[in-house]
Amino acid sequence: MKFFIIFIAFIVVFHNTVKAFSEEGPKIYMAECRDKFNITSNLAHYTLIIGEITEDTATEDEKCYLNCFLEKLGVLSDGELQEDAQGLKDYIGNKSAKKAIERCREEFGFHKCETAIKLHRCFLGVRNYAITQIYSS
Repeated sequence: MKFFIIFIAFIVVFHNTVKAFSEEGPKIYMAECRDKFNITSNLAHYTLIIGEITEDTATEDEKCYLNCFLEKLGVLSDGELQEDAQGLKDYIGNKSAKKAIERCREEFGFHKCETAIKLHRCFLGVRNYAITQIYSS
């Protein structure tokens, strides 16, 4: 009986740890990528993630920030869309991630940072991605 209780406690702790990581991971990724690409203004960051900054008006650092974030989520790897992006599934849910990937798989640019902003802007058309972006920032 003791073993069973310990086993259940372990499962609960493990589940809560995984859940906390999947909720906090994207915030950590955003912070790391903001530092790496010098996105210091909260307003600039917010306008970028909600899609007000377009491909034409985004700086190279802003585009590469999005590439960094999408790579950390497992969506992109060296500019290539990853069909089974577990990080994206954890971030917005399986159904929404599948919808986003199906909808946006043809989006690509001349280099990986350009691909990232195209994918990001396409993903914003998927409700859970857009909402999660706003509340994660």
